[in-house]
Amino acid sequence: MNKVYKFWTILLSIIGGGSLLYAIIVLISMGFQPSYLYFWLGLTLLCLILVIGIRVTTKDGKVPPKWLVIPVEIIVLIFCFVFVLIEAVIIHGGRTEPQEKADYLIILGAKVNGTQPSLMLKQRIEAAAEYLKRNPNTIAIASGGKGSDENISEAQCIYEQLVALGIEPERILMEDQSTSTVENLEFSARIIKENEDYYGDVLLEMNPPVTYDDRGDVRLSDDGQDSNRSEQEDTDDMESYYEEKSRQIREQVEQKRIGETVVLTTTDFHMFRSIYLAKNHGYSFVFGNPAPSVWWLIPTNYTREFMAVMKDVVL
Repeated sequence: MNKVYKFWTILLSIIGGGSLLYAIIVLISMGFQPSYLYFWLGLTLLCLILVIGIRVTTKDGKVPPKWLVIPVEIIVLIFCFVFVLIEAVIIHGGRTEPQEKADYLIILGAKVNGTQPSLMLKQRIEAAAEYLKRNPNTIAIASGGKGSDENISEAQCIYEQLVALGIEPERILMEDQSTSTVENLEFSARIIKENEDYYGDVLLEMNPPVTYDDRGDVRLSDDGQDSNRSEQEDTDDMESYYEEKSRQIREQVEQKRIGETVVLTTTDFHMFRSIYLAKNHGYSFVFGNPAPSVWWLIPTNYTREFMAVMKDVVL
């Protein structure tokens, strides 16, 4: 066996052995979690098959034909380059700083164990609570449906934990139907629109439509109909009336933070793709509030996120 094939044999053996060891660590730490284990066990099996294949094809000094070796090496090199590039983008995306005083904070759901948050979801909730305490006018949206192995929805779990951490219940809206990141964003956008429409109606009541009489003078009306309010012949009185209304509206805006500046709270590895998808689904002003990764799940989460980015962003 020449040095090149010996190098590949050693490298694949290290990758396969490391994958198997990591799968065992995950199994011990989290129990049997197919979504976390299958990839690493599959990678171990693939490395084993490749090592056996190299040993068989190079037995007795044989060398595989160049027409087979060169394309394989090119594919491997391209994959490694793309993998490193995308992982760098994912890591950079997870280092974003949140925009303060946002109108809405969307907390993206994650696994719920019975009625309690998984460690990943717990860290997202804690990051959200810190932001909400710094920004008392921001409205929270707890987003996430109920899985078949969960006793309550992710949104309900987020709501309960935020309240337990001191966030006022009236500041938290729930979106409990989504089953994916895209649905998190789409369904939360509907809630934002409904909420904005509601406060828009409040402002409309505070500032009724303006119409003009035949002489071009301003008069008040209620949805196009003459109001019962007494006529204000004096222009100064009319101006004072609208100045007071404007002041009330400004106060209402300040209290309710009407607008669509949105901050997403999710785990750092998930931030780049979440913001990308949000912008593609109509969010004009969206920022990130990343929660830290669970350290022993970093290999799994960043590898799975690579495949998700390839599917949602690249392809």
